[in-house]
Order: sequence, then C-alpha cells, then structure tokens
Amino acid sequence: MFVGGNNVKKALLLTAGTLVLLTASPAYAATGDTLSKLKDIQKQEQTTTPDVLLPDLNGSTGSVTVPTAAEIKADLDVNAKNQLNDLKATASKSSDPADHFKLAIAYELTGDTNNAITSIHNAIHLAPQQKELYKELVSLYKIQNPGIISVFENGDKIDFKDGNDEVNPVIVSGSTLVPIRKITEKLGAKVDWNNDTHTATIRLLDTTIQLVQDSTNADVNGNTVTLEVPAQNIGGHILVPLRFISEQFNKNVDYVPGDQGTAIIPIVDKN
Repeated sequence: MFVGGNNVKKALLLTAGTLVLLTASPAYAATGDTLSKLKDIQKQEQTTTPDVLLPDLNGSTGSVTVPTAAEIKADLDVNAKNQLNDLKATASKSSDPADHFKLAIAYELTGDTNNAITSIHNAIHLAPQQKELYKELVSLYKIQNPGIISVFENGDKIDFKDGNDEVNPVIVSGSTLVPIRKITEKLGAKVDWNNDTHTATIRLLDTTIQLVQDSTNADVNGNTVTLEVPAQNIGGHILVPLRFISEQFNKNVDYVPGDQGTAIIPIVDKN
C-alpha cells in the first residue's frame, strides 16, 4: 500500500525511535546479566537461608575501595543485630561493594555464617580486586569448608565439583594444581587432550600452550618454558598449574591463605 507524505514522516520517526531503543538496550542487558550472576551465586552458594537480598545495580562501581573488616566490626560492635534490617535494605538497592561487605560483617557478628558468605560473594562480584574481601571470606570458609582451596575468576567463584571435574584444587610442591577443563572453560579458552601422547593443547586468541603430563617442559607459542610443577593425573583427572595457565592469558593471580589449609586464589584481568 502507498504511504503518503505525512505517513512517511510518521513511519520514519517511528523507525528512528525504534533504533534509539535498540541502541540503548545493551546497557540494560548488562545490568540484567550482572543481576543474573548474583542470583546464580545465591542459588549455588546459599540454598539454606533466603535472607540475603539482591542489589539493584545501577552503573559501574569503578575502582572503588572498601573499609577493612576491623573498621566495620568496630563501628557495628554490639549494634549489629539492631542495624541488620537497615543494612539489608541498603544493600538490596546498592551497587557499592562496601554496603554488601557491611551487611556481611553484620551477619557474621550475629552468627549467621551462610548469609555472611553470600553477602561477601556479592561484594566480590562487584569489586573482584579488593583483597580485603577475600581476607574476611577465607576466615569464614575455614568454618564452613576447612582445608578447601577456592578460586575466584573476575569475582565469580569456580565450582570445580560441577560436571565431570570431581576434584578440588590441590597443592603440590608449593604450586596449586586445578582441573584443566574447568579452568580453561572459565578463562574462555579451548582445550584438546591427546590421550596417545598425554598432551594438552590450550588455545585462547593468539596464545597456544602445550603441556605434556608429568613433564616440566611446556610450549607457549613455540617457545619452551620450564614449569615448577608439571601437569599430572590425580584421581583420574588431569590437573595443571593454575598460576602458569592464568598468567599466560594475561591474568593477575593472588593467594590469600587461611587456617587449616583453607585458601582463596583470586584471578583478575590485568589492567
């Protein structure tokens, strides 16, 4: 059907408006993705109590800092229980990791370890480079899961027991080894395993790493690199050195020790 002059203008304006809406939509999608990840954290890590509220995220936290746990504890002290509801309400609307950290400390002071852990997970998701958050979290982990080494990648906790990787990270001769498929998956890389030669080939963008089981020699883009600890078969699973793999893919790796063998290893993108 033929569209007249005024109708043409209306159609063009409608189309332009539609394009504006489509152009603006990724910002909302990004916020939805972040909320979705936080919901996943609560489903996977906190299934026994529904007390922790999700934050209403608006914008980026940037290079924010958080107060120390000691500072928050000194501020709350005996008033933690009385302030709990207000802190929950604030955190539910906040994208500031400090608000979630304060809520976590309040839960901790009132003896609610599960909700304290979930709230710190939310804070870490918003500020994965803040070591203070991991230091407090590892002290709670020793209560819930003593002796377990936990790994966070850009604020997301890696569940090594999910799927076929039924083994947690282990320390061998001072190096942390992790299941190869799970860590490469989280880093966004691809891995191929040659069972005849016992060789793993890991690829991400322009980086290719080859590791041979039980060999301290690795190949990175055709160059030989010596490993402190080789890839090895533990309990029927191939484990690889976490720090070496992560650093080859432009990641910073830290280590936050706790008591009784408990530890957290944060991995974050280099700036």
